[in-house]
Amino acid sequence: MASQAGANNVFYVGVARLADRVIVANHSYNVSTNAESVKTVLRQQMNMRPGTIYNFDVSDTTWHLKGDDAGRVFILITQSQYPLRFAHQCLEEFETVFVAKAGDRSMRENENGLTRMMSSTLAKLCAKYDNLEELDQLTALNVKVNNVKLTMQDNVRQALEGTHKIEALEKSAEELQAQAGVFKKQAHDLRKHMWWKNCKMKIIIFLVILAILCACIIPIAIQVNESKSDN
Repeated sequence: MASQAGANNVFYVGVARLADRVIVANHSYNVSTNAESVKTVLRQQMNMRPGTIYNFDVSDTTWHLKGDDAGRVFILITQSQYPLRFAHQCLEEFETVFVAKAGDRSMRENENGLTRMMSSTLAKLCAKYDNLEELDQLTALNVKVNNVKLTMQDNVRQALEGTHKIEALEKSAEELQAQAGVFKKQAHDLRKHMWWKNCKMKIIIFLVILAILCACIIPIAIQVNESKSDN
């Protein structure tokens, strides 16, 4: 039977324990599903790896099974042409909401022990995945939302990179300013040192010239005085 866009696509959801094949919660949708037939099929699926989704046809329906690490198996029965992408998505959501609400109770409850508690949740899940047209629209919307999120994340990343570059430039400017201050102080100290060195050199030169002048003038003055004394 071909799947329809609006309804009659999902028939059954349930949760069973792999160890004893006890169905702890289930919900029939659109048609009535015999629990014993579900158990019969489960007994044939003995080697299920956790996290792997198994799809196979039974009469005019397709069964989708997914086991988890705790030893539970999540069951979805749909029309034979039901899109696998939605079946897998349904099982993933089924596992998430069931574990969040029932926790480990499924590992110790009796047959249908959680059916009443999970009835509303399972009915909403079936209704959601029964309408393929809405699922397609929702998928398209999710794609757009994800694209917007990716664009925003990229913009934020670029903005952060720009901020990091600005911070790096500011840090470099501060370092250059600090280095310029050090250089200015060193230049000032060097000018002061050179000024004192020039002053010392000028004083030394003055003293040397003064000594030379004294060495020349003093003998001449002595000779002049001696000449005056002789006369």
